[in-house]
Amino acid sequence: MWPFSKKKTLNEYRRGFDAFQKGKVLSKKRMSQEALEYFDEAIKYGYVDDADVYIDRGMCLQSLDYDLDAIDDFDRAIALQPDDSLTFYQRSLSKRATGDLRGCISDLQEAIGLLGVDNE
Repeated sequence: MWPFSKKKTLNEYRRGFDAFQKGKVLSKKRMSQEALEYFDEAIKYGYVDDADVYIDRGMCLQSLDYDLDAIDDFDRAIALQPDDSLTFYQRSLSKRATGDLRGCISDLQEAIGLLGVDNE
C-alpha cells in the first residue's frame, strides 16, 4: 500500500516529503514563517496522509498566533491519528487562546485519558 493518496504521482509525493523535511528543520530552528511555507508546499504536493505534517504546521501556526488555523490542522491530525495525546494537548492550547475554554478542557481531558492517567 502506498503511503500517499492514489491520485498523486511518486514524484509529487517525493516533492511533498522533501518539503516536509525542510519545514521540520526550519521549525526546529524556530523559523516558523519559513517552515510554514514548506509545510504548505508539502500538503500541496500530496503529503497529506501523515499526521505529523498537520501537527508540525499547526504548531507553526500557533507560534504565529494563527490559532483558528492551528485548530483546523490539529483536527486533521487527530482524524489521521486519533490516539495521540500530544495533539489533543496542542489543540487545547489554541482553543484556550481563542477563548474556547470548554473545548480546551475537553481536549485536556482527552489527552489525559489517552495517556491512561487517572484524572479523578
